Amino acid sequence: MSLKSDYINACNAYLKAFCEMYGFDYYPDFWIGDEVGGVIELGDYFVNINTIRTSVDRNVPREDFVKWYDYCMDCGTLDIPSPNFDSWLRGCPRMSDEEIRELMERSHEIEKMKEELRKLIEEKQSEF
Repeated sequence: MSLKSDYINACNAYLKAFCEMYGFDYYPDFWIGDEVGGVIELGDYFVNINTIRTSVDRNVPREDFVKWYDYCMDCGTLDIPSPNFDSWLRGCPRMSDEEIRELMERSHEIEKMKEELRKLIEEKQSEF
């Protein structure tokens, strides 16, 4: 076997173990862009091989994976950096749920104000 096929087999073995741990359907053909070992779509999740390896090697409970993933999604919405899964599990600094919730509320308020401003500008421009 070639080094490349060994790598593909190892990535798919990790993927299979990950899917079994977390109850995902195992589809080794779902690697995005056919790049085995890159990112794969599993249901509503997009997961890279490093996260898969960390989950399997450390036998991480699904709840911890979901909590980290949701935190990262919130960080993305707020345009703030998010930790990788290994750092998260090691207890890296992060915002509390309350801090994230407050930032999300403020972000929604700002978006609402922007929309109101756009409407006001359109009204004023239509007067000319």
